[in-house]
Amino acid sequence: MIVKHQLDGEVVSVEFRVSGSDVVYRVIHEGRDAPPFQTASHVEAEPGVFSLICGLRSFDVRLEHAHYGTMAQHRSSRVLLEPVNRGRGRGETGGVSGPAPVKAAMPGRVIRVLAAEGQSVSAGQGLVVLEAMKMQNEINAPRAGVVRQLAVSEGAVVAAGALLCLLENPAE
Repeated sequence: MIVKHQLDGEVVSVEFRVSGSDVVYRVIHEGRDAPPFQTASHVEAEPGVFSLICGLRSFDVRLEHAHYGTMAQHRSSRVLLEPVNRGRGRGETGGVSGPAPVKAAMPGRVIRVLAAEGQSVSAGQGLVVLEAMKMQNEINAPRAGVVRQLAVSEGAVVAAGALLCLLENPAE
């Protein structure tokens, strides 16, 4: 499997395979040759928390699965893991394609709409603020794209799982 994320403004892909207690992986920086595979041992310390040992270094990584994808957290760093679709040709990879529905994670009332239909947004940029149980929750873009089909307006009451908007890939 290959996942990609942005690290300090650079797109980085991680290709990995899990085999028993070992993970065989390599980190690929865009525009550079792919390095050789390395091996890390892993143990699920508690549900959703993995302890990885890579050479002499140890990392604890928490995985959170949500409606928009999987977030990986190490210390205070959080990244959205986006699966990469394999191309038809040998060794080709493509980015995440197609529209990405952004849905309400909880029932609530739309307090603010932060993005307009047709607006380009970056990954993590705020789209909508929902109020649920007297708390305001900002719903962020799971990836960069263009806001399409804005399905809510300020003051609207939404159910959990309701479509807020669709994000399409930016025009190439």
